[in-house]
Amino acid sequence: MQPGRTSVALSLALVAGACTGTLDAGPRQGRGGSIDDPSDPTDPTICAPEAGTVRARRLTASEHRAIVEDVLGVHVPDDALPADEVTAGFAANAETAISDAELTTHLALAQSIAHETIASGRVAPCADSACLERFLDDAGTRLYRRRLTTDERTALVTRAAGWRASEGIERAMEMSIGTLLVSPRFLYVIEASTGEPREDGALRLDGPSLASRLAFLLTGRGPDRALLDAAEAGELDTREGLAMHASRLLDDQRSIDATASFLAEWLHVGSVHDEAKAVHASGATWSSDVARSMERDTELVLREIVQREGGLPELFGSNVAYVDAHLAPLYGVSAPPVGETARMELPVRHGILTHPSILSGHAHTSAPSWTLRGLFVREALLCETMQGPPPGTDLSSVPQGGRIDHPVCGSCHRRMEPIGQGFDRFDAWGLPTGMARSGELVSPDAEIAGAFADPSELGDRLAHASVVRSCAARHAFRFAHRRLETPEESCTIDRIASEWDASGGDFRSLLLAAATDESFRWAMPQAD
Repeated sequence: MQPGRTSVALSLALVAGACTGTLDAGPRQGRGGSIDDPSDPTDPTICAPEAGTVRARRLTASEHRAIVEDVLGVHVPDDALPADEVTAGFAANAETAISDAELTTHLALAQSIAHETIASGRVAPCADSACLERFLDDAGTRLYRRRLTTDERTALVTRAAGWRASEGIERAMEMSIGTLLVSPRFLYVIEASTGEPREDGALRLDGPSLASRLAFLLTGRGPDRALLDAAEAGELDTREGLAMHASRLLDDQRSIDATASFLAEWLHVGSVHDEAKAVHASGATWSSDVARSMERDTELVLREIVQREGGLPELFGSNVAYVDAHLAPLYGVSAPPVGETARMELPVRHGILTHPSILSGHAHTSAPSWTLRGLFVREALLCETMQGPPPGTDLSSVPQGGRIDHPVCGSCHRRMEPIGQGFDRFDAWGLPTGMARSGELVSPDAEIAGAFADPSELGDRLAHASVVRSCAARHAFRFAHRRLETPEESCTIDRIASEWDASGGDFRSLLLAAATDESFRWAMPQAD
């Protein structure tokens, strides 16, 4: 694709300048409706919708892959894109400017995708300029996730016409696709507003911006044509309209995978790879295949829970496991054929707190960790904030358990380690040890406080606790907005939790509650 390198490189330069973009309050093509704000900020009894600062963020790797697959029909390998940057526990890519190495990766990948799109015949070559213009308009709209502006369309058509004259129609289409794929309008989620700011300075997002937010949240993919058309028609400008289209997206099977992915990120499922393990007592050897099988087991269980419209009770109570040839010997069950996975109900499995992907991800190389497992419960499930040790603190000689009496770190370890002790039934691999030690959850909340015999008993307690429901709503907010909440947004979290309870408590309804909350449609522009 050498002849198109100049224009693609120009697009890359534009990407570099977009990495600190802010909410755009300028005029936009298309219809931008308005709705009445149901909250009266002068009434202290009403929780007014807050709006946090938003900035342009790069597509996550999974979003990038999904859009390319939907629009161009090309599969992008899992390792082809730069690793995601995590904010508030979820992939966001909103904090750090794109690096030169990442720019190079995107350029090479764009060229590869564009070539495969045309060479494979997934997109039929056009026979005339009218067809080429229609292709550019359709592909540009789907990739940019909004209708092209007149200037954008003119620039694309003009370049394509020049390439067609010098290189032929297929090369013109290939080079045009490559240009689209390195544009900041594709690589970044850039949100725009409908008009005048609210009294507090917040701006209401326009239809295409809401369409992208909604689609990424509920399906993990870009908006389809139906949702983009609805956005252009102003159908997302009311809560009722937004809820109607959100319900349609939830009827799509892809919403099951998207919700399961949200749960996996919330529950740190990917952390199993962070710490390699010593040879197991059974003689089993740790490998990336074993780690991936553990993750896959949990991902399939989460998917089943979502598909069956389950919620917290199922998350903390399911005894289902998905076992393959790597996991079968560890569980002491018959292995399915190589390459296959068998659904089983295992007596050692009782909810998410007994999954090896969770337990091994919060353990050391050869031993469990009271601290890491207690920290997981405190932060991921109860949404408490735990401080790390002060810089320079030497803990190398302090044994597990001894930190509780440490003059610097004891106050935090007294909250983590008694919980972690209750997980000693499971070793560093997350497999049963035959030994048990009771744990204790110290909390002012009577619903969850007190001693527990093992993770199963703790999970049963957490499954019905209001503090855990509130924490799940907090994580749903963070996932929907790709940022931490502000102190003022505690009211927003309460609204989402209340709406979730009222809808039945299944996990797709949790994301629906986050999507239809008034806060989802507002954003505060970033200060210059």
